[in-house]
Amino acid sequence: MSEGFNQNLEHYIEIEGRKKIKITGVVDIMNFDEETITILTVMGKLIIKGEELKILKFGTETGDMEAEGKFNAVVYLNDTKGKSSFVSKLFR
Repeated sequence: MSEGFNQNLEHYIEIEGRKKIKITGVVDIMNFDEETITILTVMGKLIIKGEELKILKFGTETGDMEAEGKFNAVVYLNDTKGKSSFVSKLFR
């Protein structure tokens, strides 16, 4: 992970009835609009998909974030920076 991550932060996700989400261990909000919120957590990049999404709270010092809307998906992305696939190594 990159420098600047606070490895001591806990990371939890709590979703209340697909209408409200609380996340701890948030390092940065990378991008957001009404359909997608992309955040960087201590566990990696997290994509939240839905409708009418709004960020209610983000504490930069605490790493806590809350959002509301209709949540359809919460997905972690694997960090593939600097990693090569087996196939790409074969064709070097």
